[in-house]
Amino acid sequence: MTDHLSPVLVQPVAASEWASLREVRLRALADSPAAFGSTWVRERAFPDSTWRERASGAGGRRSWSARLGPEWVGLVGAVPEEERGGIQLVSMWVAPSWREKGVARTLIAAVIDWHRLHAPAGLWLWVNEDNQPAQGCYQAVGFTFTGERRPLLSDPGRTRLQMRYSPSHTG
Repeated sequence: MTDHLSPVLVQPVAASEWASLREVRLRALADSPAAFGSTWVRERAFPDSTWRERASGAGGRRSWSARLGPEWVGLVGAVPEEERGGIQLVSMWVAPSWREKGVARTLIAAVIDWHRLHAPAGLWLWVNEDNQPAQGCYQAVGFTFTGERRPLLSDPGRTRLQMRYSPSHTG
């Protein structure tokens, strides 16, 4: 399911890496503001304690980074999915120079592997309706549309679509 990316390493974010998590998340929000349910301004104002909690896995949240040496080139997270149980894939981002090189699939695979061990009830995500590249990537690894639609929290004029991981539908 994952592409071979010899120079890129995907690994869980350690609690001690909270400052790097903050830096990369803010890079993601600045680079792709329309892709997320939050904003750079909102998260830039978070105190250090919020970033420490996120990196430490507080509340069941987990994060993974894609790294090329010391440089973080991608990020993804997983949070408990309260409505249906299971988990929700969140905060997916790959640096522009690393897009379409398999980094996204490798990050998604880390979440899928974790989900199978820790939250077998289900794995969901929300994707912007107008983000066909992301939709295609998610479909290729086994996500299917549920038919549920909601406004994007950071821009209610835009629509996001829910997808559920269904490994029997991999492409």
